[in-house]
Amino acid sequence: TIKMFWSLSYFSFGLFMCATPWIDNLALFITLEALTDGLSKASLHIYGWLYVSTYAQECDPRNAGLILSIFNLCQCFPQVFMGLVSGAIIKQFDHNVAALMFVGGVFGVLAAISVFLVDEQFQGHMKWRNAEAVIELNQIKERDIDDVDL
Repeated sequence: TIKMFWSLSYFSFGLFMCATPWIDNLALFITLEALTDGLSKASLHIYGWLYVSTYAQECDPRNAGLILSIFNLCQCFPQVFMGLVSGAIIKQFDHNVAALMFVGGVFGVLAAISVFLVDEQFQGHMKWRNAEAVIELNQIKERDIDDVDL
């Protein structure tokens, strides 16, 4: 399934990043980087946007622009955060830049796990939307009854 591939791409990327401090061969490093980073970045841009844009279109079209903008910002925040803390992480590990890659790998594995939290069918929101529709229908019925002249 899509979620399985999405999760596996993050998981493989996370494992590679965690192994970075122990990879001494540059050709192996570049090959693994190209394979794992390429898959994870492609899946981030394809599947994440697929789910969010589908949700915005089907479940909340009035707020689609806001939802898509927030999702776009959420992709930037981890990069800004790592930019702010990377100096402290590198300093903590005796100025070894590979330690930063290891920390990124840990978050890659966490991303792989979090993929399974995505509700593909938007079940929770659909229940809320159905309840909202019933309330709206009842309000229309009450208004129609009030408008009837006896």
